[in-house]
Amino acid sequence: AYTEAVADATSENYVMAGRTPALYLQPVCTNDVALSLKFVSKATASGLVSKEVPLTVCGGGHSELGVMNDSVVLHMSKLTKIECSEDKHQVTFGSGVTLGPLARAVAQH
Repeated sequence: AYTEAVADATSENYVMAGRTPALYLQPVCTNDVALSLKFVSKATASGLVSKEVPLTVCGGGHSELGVMNDSVVLHMSKLTKIECSEDKHQVTFGSGVTLGPLARAVAQH
């Protein structure tokens, strides 16, 4: 499944904003996040990726403007799990959750 998480760095949002990341990773679970960071770390250590290449983390899609050309993007938009505690005092949600789905989930509890 992880190979499916490597997305096209020329997606319409980035091209329209005039930005082209060198590598675009889109994890689908927390394990993928760890694998992505390990990959970037090993690629940097081996010289495959320059130490000067910035790592950008994007959330649910509202942070594309922070992406720079030739950067490594870790896009969290697939991490959308929302959990409300039984006592209704705590909500835990993934880094790709946007306000609409979060508000709807909380309203149900």
